[in-house]
Amino acid sequence: MVNMKILSLFDGISCAQIALNKLGIKYDNYFASEICEKAIKVTQDNYPDTIQLGDVTNWKDWKLPKIDVICAGFPCQSWSKAGLQGGFQDERGKLAYVLADIFRHLKKQNPNLIFLFENVEMAKEKLNDLNELFGCEGVKINSSLLTAQKRGRVYWTNLKIDPIKDQRIQFQDVLDDGIAEKEKAYCIKLCRGNARDYFKKKQTNIVFCPNKYGKYEVKNKFISMTFPKGKDPNELFTFKCSLPDGNYDLRPLNRNEVERLQTIPKNYTNAVTVASAHNLMGNSWTVDVICHILKNVK
Repeated sequence: MVNMKILSLFDGISCAQIALNKLGIKYDNYFASEICEKAIKVTQDNYPDTIQLGDVTNWKDWKLPKIDVICAGFPCQSWSKAGLQGGFQDERGKLAYVLADIFRHLKKQNPNLIFLFENVEMAKEKLNDLNELFGCEGVKINSSLLTAQKRGRVYWTNLKIDPIKDQRIQFQDVLDDGIAEKEKAYCIKLCRGNARDYFKKKQTNIVFCPNKYGKYEVKNKFISMTFPKGKDPNELFTFKCSLPDGNYDLRPLNRNEVERLQTIPKNYTNAVTVASAHNLMGNSWTVDVICHILKNVK
């Protein structure tokens, strides 16, 4: 299939569009529904022809042609085990109903509609609710097969998903040898403990800190972060590594390192600040996982 028309809901920084271009899949129009201004800024900086539609809840006002592919990474807060797991009882969870309504509407117009929806791993009963809503079984894929972060997600699609061979990418594989001067103050600001000593010794044991609170721990070849009681973890990366077990004082990853972790092109997020880029990428898709799924689009 060539010259398709794509609709991406909750588009974020348009990682589906990155995947399509990386695969060489041609499309005439890419329609995006997103309300975060910074995410839109990143998308338009890279793909200025993207047609922004605004709030997904206004979809009945959209004037769309027949859509060939619909993608959606719908909000995870009401489904994640890390949250209250309100599901459909949470206002954010009800956006899954909006997604399903749009999906059914587009499928009436195009019975051959290709779809790809994504969310976090969740409790079995919540997963069953979404399986029923979308009419298919969600497939669990961990980004750790294709990059250095442990990032389990569920994907609903009518595309065939081939087994993924573990590329055995380690945390050290995504790191830069050094760090730009303009990044240095940011890293020192967010780090606790021996941040300044890190720069003197040029250590390489480093980790992205999405929040300035918490401890860093290496255990069983993974780096993770724990938070004091009452602190919201926000986006949390867990990384594969080959460091000895123990506690570490570490710096955040810089912009390009986080892009590398999410298999996003270098400097893709340059339209926003480093802090904003970290947050946006923390909420985005791992591009190479999406490429693996979409490669079977014909």
